[in-house]
Amino acid sequence: MRRKIYTFILAIVLGGGVIGFFYYVFNLGSINEKNLAKDDLNSESSSSINRYLSFDDSKNNVGIYMNDPKDIESLSIIPDIIGWYETWFGDESTDKIKMACDDLAYTPFITWQPSMVSLNDIANGKYDDYVTSFFSRLGSECAQTDVLLRFAHEMEWRPWYTEGWYTWQIANSEESYKNAWIHLNTISKELAPNVKWIWSPNRADQYTTAYYPGDGYVDYVSLSLNHETDHPYTYSDFGAFYENEGQKTYLEKYNKKIIISEIAYSSNNATTKANYLDSIFSYLENDPNIVGVVYFDFNIADNKQFKITDNPAYMQIFYNAIDKYRK
Repeated sequence: MRRKIYTFILAIVLGGGVIGFFYYVFNLGSINEKNLAKDDLNSESSSSINRYLSFDDSKNNVGIYMNDPKDIESLSIIPDIIGWYETWFGDESTDKIKMACDDLAYTPFITWQPSMVSLNDIANGKYDDYVTSFFSRLGSECAQTDVLLRFAHEMEWRPWYTEGWYTWQIANSEESYKNAWIHLNTISKELAPNVKWIWSPNRADQYTTAYYPGDGYVDYVSLSLNHETDHPYTYSDFGAFYENEGQKTYLEKYNKKIIISEIAYSSNNATTKANYLDSIFSYLENDPNIVGVVYFDFNIADNKQFKITDNPAYMQIFYNAIDKYRK
């Protein structure tokens, strides 16, 4: 109001005539427009407070793993899912959960790794203080969004294995794995009902069935399908890899919607890699059982150069898929 008065006085000083009058009207209109824009922004912020971000499994969802929350700022288009790895007793998710749950811009996807702890101890409640704190945080800080949680992935043991690549991947662990899963799932339902559980072996076959905790404890089933450069069988497209190596038919027997929790391709040929990326999203579009894929954006060995965020051409394929599925 004080600014309106000053503006009116200035108009009089300028001459009090037609020029002064229009100067006053113009500035008054500008002030009102700025106030209206601010009101709209405040209104939008207020409405987001009451908004709940559900994971929409009626559509195709595209995600990617990010090491650091700040990496998200480098993306031209924010995907549906942002994933990261959380170690047992770790605090890696502190900033990421805050960012995801404050912005409500994407669904957080946590791969929860019980490294160096016993599955039996988990099942028997030895770590319940930590577990309770973890789920309380997900339930309170993320109360307005679904959270996708993949616990102890790639857990299966096959007869020809001599060692596992994770500490929880050991022989004769089927029952302890299921008991640990059910114990954690029961706690999460009470403290964080917004958490959706993803059961994710490396491959789907007769050896993984014994690890399945039961329909009442699983929301989605999953696989890890990262195609290495020197893979014994080279597949030129994702569909062939999924159907032959991932054993698509076996995974679909669980009658659960599917999220491919790790998907990536390594190739020394840029065109080959680009074509494979295209095949991922074409397959996703045509398979009604798959509701999401999360790209494993890491280079972890010479034969596992999976990263795409350092290549504009690869990222354009990624962005095109996000944009297409949102229309």
